[in-house]
Amino acid sequence: MALSGLLIFFGREKSSRAVAMRIDRRGVVRVALLVAMIVLYALALDPVGFHISTVALLFAATLFFGGSLPAALLLSVLATGVFHFIFYSIMKVALPWGLLLPVAW
Repeated sequence: MALSGLLIFFGREKSSRAVAMRIDRRGVVRVALLVAMIVLYALALDPVGFHISTVALLFAATLFFGGSLPAALLLSVLATGVFHFIFYSIMKVALPWGLLLPVAW
């Protein structure tokens, strides 16, 4: 993916490169907030657990990028269920249960 990105970047004309490289303050703030959400997710993963942390991150990220409240709720819960199935059931990765340890299966 990185190679594809570089090919796309260097394939553009010089005039479009100047527009693409302009730094927007709003964009920098959005990237910083997204990085902060991911760092908070990583810190909360063990004590809170995979399921609650992932639902919260996906919910916040969906709203952050302009999704509606019902879409954010549906996406975060369904995606977490799919991730749990793939990692826990198929790949046999031990996920941190955190607060949900009493109901772990």
